[in-house]
Amino acid sequence: MDECWKQSVQEQRTARELYGVLLELAEAELYDHDFMQGLTALQQLAADKSLLSYLKARMYYAREQYDLAEKEIQEAIDFRAIDFRYWELMGMVQEKKGNLAGKYYYEALLWAHKKNKSEFVIPLDDEKLMRAIGQAMVNPGQAPFSKKYYFEEGRLKGDYGNVAGQYLRYDDDGDYQDYCGVYNPYGWINMRSDMAVCLDGQHHAPQIYCDMPFEIMKCITRTEMKVDVTEHDCILPIAPQERNQVIEFCDADTKRQISCGRWEFSYYRLEKGSTMIRSSAPFQVAEPVLLRHSKKRKKLVLNILADGLAWQVLKKQGYKDVPNIMRFFSKGIIFDNNFSVAEHTYPSLPTIETGCYTYHTQVFHDLVQTQLSKKMPVISEQMKALGYYCVNVMSDAAGIYNGVLRGFDRNIIHNFTNPCYEAVNRCMEHLDAFGETDNYLYMHISDAHPFNSYIQIAAPSQTRLSWKDRILEEYSNSVFKKKSVLNMSSNQYDIRHMDRVLGQLFEYIEAHYRKDEYVVSLYSDHGVSIYDDEPYLLSENQSGAAMMLRGAGIPSAGLVEELTSVVDFYPVLAEVLGFSLPYEIDGCLPVAFGGPGRKYAVSMSIYPGQTFKLCLRDREYEFRLESAALTQLEGLVDMRDYYVHIYRRTDGQEIFDQGIRERFLSEAWNQIKSFVLFD
Repeated sequence: MDECWKQSVQEQRTARELYGVLLELAEAELYDHDFMQGLTALQQLAADKSLLSYLKARMYYAREQYDLAEKEIQEAIDFRAIDFRYWELMGMVQEKKGNLAGKYYYEALLWAHKKNKSEFVIPLDDEKLMRAIGQAMVNPGQAPFSKKYYFEEGRLKGDYGNVAGQYLRYDDDGDYQDYCGVYNPYGWINMRSDMAVCLDGQHHAPQIYCDMPFEIMKCITRTEMKVDVTEHDCILPIAPQERNQVIEFCDADTKRQISCGRWEFSYYRLEKGSTMIRSSAPFQVAEPVLLRHSKKRKKLVLNILADGLAWQVLKKQGYKDVPNIMRFFSKGIIFDNNFSVAEHTYPSLPTIETGCYTYHTQVFHDLVQTQLSKKMPVISEQMKALGYYCVNVMSDAAGIYNGVLRGFDRNIIHNFTNPCYEAVNRCMEHLDAFGETDNYLYMHISDAHPFNSYIQIAAPSQTRLSWKDRILEEYSNSVFKKKSVLNMSSNQYDIRHMDRVLGQLFEYIEAHYRKDEYVVSLYSDHGVSIYDDEPYLLSENQSGAAMMLRGAGIPSAGLVEELTSVVDFYPVLAEVLGFSLPYEIDGCLPVAFGGPGRKYAVSMSIYPGQTFKLCLRDREYEFRLESAALTQLEGLVDMRDYYVHIYRRTDGQEIFDQGIRERFLSEAWNQIKSFVLFD
């Protein structure tokens, strides 16, 4: 072990030993003076603050102070989202507070990992409890799906099912809650809902749905309602619960009826006055969209997540495949030395949306249900608070259940591919429809992302290669894809296609908005591995990400070499759009925006079952730290044995300077101290 770590490691060992003693006291329910003194000492010593919260939660639970116990155990879960002891105690607290859905949710999490201490009885006759169980058991990146349990030939079975036509979350307590409809912009009414019913009845996994889009809006349920419009006209989205359901609209002078498609949202403009809306069956009503602008807002804020766009690769290639992106954003700012925090989308997206590193968001395992802390407002929540109409015109479902996309009024989600051409069409159509209000739009496009072998590649990428290059000897998951003629040529074609389509969107924006009326951003969540000669999960190609902005309040700087990270996007938007930073974030406001900038770009891979990896980059060097042990399910890492390598960024030469090593190790300790073990 390096000398510069020894004192800090000893402090953490002492903290763990103290925690063990306090845990024994808690098991014996000895919450005496010694216990309280121990808590005070632990607070000073432990970098893992969940340990303190867990012990306090146990104390409050023993004293039957269940509100305080809930507060503390939630603090523990916010800090360490995956921990069986924390889940068990939270389930017990929810039971005492009378929240049976919460109790069953946490018991189901334990059951999913075979950690429940008693028999788990599934309440098949209670719809809300079954929803809680189903949400706990489903892959967190696969919304709007749930595990559904039923008897077949006398045996209990659990399979995937969609929740179309239902409210999405068991624990949504807002006045308007996320309702799952089916997205039908043009086709025959009822057909999409019929398809959803058919597939649900056959208990198909999400892959069978291919890219059938679902539409999620925050809604209330009504059979009759009166809407009074006093000042600004509004648009009212409505979705019926039945096929060909008739909905009646009437005011003082006129009465009309319309037959609607089941679970499909349609839009109705309401003008000044009172309008009655009624139907013989329930219908879902989203919040009215007020048609007004404010000088405090921009007319358009558009965030484009170009999934997997490897900016460092494009930089080395002279940006030849992205002429439209370069033309548009060269009039703003392009951060040319920018890096992602994580190596794949599921953990990376939360870092962008919160400005916090992965060990703070605690969203790192795409097979375990966890939720982003409600204390971390995501960008869409910030924009909603500013008064924008917040719409996700296209994305995958990875941010639905974990809360990363929770601020949107409307989410249109697919489970796999998200083609740019469709997202651009939706974006322009939305602006045509809702141009009378201030819009915050988000689009997650996947054209630049190399997919696994079960996703079809574009025809030009197939026809221009010999079959010997077209067929690979082996196929790998996207983060481990190897360098090959097929992978590189396919990626380059898809990027050119994406750029061509984005050019149409940029022309639309320039034609319809003045420069002081919009802010447009394009960024990526990670790069790709397919250009690397030697595989490294956090290589410059795989973690080199895009980040660029143009519009009101954006300096016209063009390409800048300032070292940045995707977590810096959050404070940049806060600076430009005027929302506050309510907590201490990891993002830094770049020097280009008047901030202090950053000394290191931090990238990490926290994935259970693989070694932990940390990469720190400054302007000159690339520092690599890797554990010998595998990352635990909880995201904890045994770092008694580790490997360190340092390379010069310009030529890849390995560096063995002790002073440089110690400098990087000091920063590395700051990044890893809350989740590493040494015993």
